[in-house]
Amino acid sequence: MIRNIRSEKLDEIHYLLGNSCNLNCDFCFWDSRLPNFPIEFKKKIVDQIISTGIKKVTVSGGEPLCDKDFMDILTYMHKAGLEIVLHTNGLKITQRSLKKIAAFISRISLTMDSVDEDILFQMRKNRDITQHTIFLVKQFHKLGVPVSIKTLVTKVNHREIVNIGKVLSGLPIQYWSLFEFVPIGRGKTNKDKFYINPKPV
Repeated sequence: MIRNIRSEKLDEIHYLLGNSCNLNCDFCFWDSRLPNFPIEFKKKIVDQIISTGIKKVTVSGGEPLCDKDFMDILTYMHKAGLEIVLHTNGLKITQRSLKKIAAFISRISLTMDSVDEDILFQMRKNRDITQHTIFLVKQFHKLGVPVSIKTLVTKVNHREIVNIGKVLSGLPIQYWSLFEFVPIGRGKTNKDKFYINPKPV
């Protein structure tokens, strides 16, 4: 629970809404799956965030849309006047649900790790995520929601960065973040597959 946070020192907080996920990436740092807490407990956490005076919350997971209470918590935060940034792989966002989500968030962060389907499968065990991300970028842009993109750079996809950049240069995104794979948690098991060993100086 949140205690003794002084709002003058913090203006944003990151809320991990569960850690269940619809992907099973071998580089993931999660070691286990936590139980799903009751919605009353989740609302209590939001209430404590509000009580600190913090106004901005980044919601992620796991994959936050896998949480059965995702829309209820998003609605609860929005009604409380919180500014919400959503980090998601986007796969569970449909044409039907994206307008509802867009009404509650100030920005969305999506994933693009490759434009090559075989590399995507090695990374995410999914071949469709990049095309779905491109679709979502365009749709959220039409709805006035700024979009950012995050890329995990690994031994598998590091030669794809230029190709990803070319695709992103034609899309209406706010910014692009690149994160180097760090073998922590469950990711240690597959360090040899994903870790880019630094070259000797």
